[in-house]
Amino acid sequence: MLYGLLVFMAGTAMVTLADKESTFLIGRIIQGLGGGVGVSVSRGLSRQLFNEKQLNVSLSITNIAFAIAPAIAPLVGTLIGEYFGVSAIFYFILMMGLIALLLLFSVGSTINQYTSPNSANVLSDTLALIKNSIVNIVSVGIASGLLYGVVFCFITIAPSMVMQQFGLSKTMFSIYSLFATLCFVVGSLTNIRLAAIATITKFKLSSIFILGLSLLFCLVTIGTGDAELIAILIYCYIAFFFIGIAMPCSVTMMLGFSKTSAGFLAALTGFFHLTGAAAGAYFVTLFTAGPTLSFSVTTMALSMGSVVICVFIRK
Repeated sequence: MLYGLLVFMAGTAMVTLADKESTFLIGRIIQGLGGGVGVSVSRGLSRQLFNEKQLNVSLSITNIAFAIAPAIAPLVGTLIGEYFGVSAIFYFILMMGLIALLLLFSVGSTINQYTSPNSANVLSDTLALIKNSIVNIVSVGIASGLLYGVVFCFITIAPSMVMQQFGLSKTMFSIYSLFATLCFVVGSLTNIRLAAIATITKFKLSSIFILGLSLLFCLVTIGTGDAELIAILIYCYIAFFFIGIAMPCSVTMMLGFSKTSAGFLAALTGFFHLTGAAAGAYFVTLFTAGPTLSFSVTTMALSMGSVVICVFIRK
């Protein structure tokens, strides 16, 4: 985590002081590499610090943070850019990195107290894990990645599907998008309340509910030629609610395969989620039909793929 933060801050400093486009791009790449470490390590640490019941709560809270940050970042960045200039945005990010570094130092001793030392057999244990559980690991990763793709399918197509098609202002569009994030957060909180239900059961049921909802929305869209704004929003909000339940469940399932290889599994989870996000954002742009029909067909295909893959997941 420490090295990740330092790399992130170094990349941010390079971006802040860049006077050439190439320097700016290299700095952004270094930024991304450092930021990616934090995403994986935070989940891996949760696996080492908490038991299964506590892990579900920890990952749900982490999931909420991952949802809220991208939702408010554009607004904060826009305000800083308008009042203080674009370069001030990166100074602000650098300050946030410094605050995160100070927070890490403040809890570092506590983390070391509750985490076990690294096993000398991490590599051999990880190779054995891959050999024995590769089907389950890949199945959970793909199934959850496809659901994550639904989120980025919406993010990609929403400006044309919601704002342009219905003539909404940027303010109203932002409000509707924030409600989608709120539904995602409520889903993660609901996951905590459903602690008595097995994690794999919650994940599979969420996938099935999303598929049923996607089929219904697709039929409405095809039957009417286009869906009304209220139908689009209802579908998106309910889908985001169930995805908010499914995402922490998928991470809990992945990390549950091994405590020793938690770092590897956390990084693998991030890979599958980001791949699913890229797939969702790409596939929704392939259709030449209207944005609503493209969105409905793509989300139906993604959710159907997730349910089919769930068949291969075993406890």
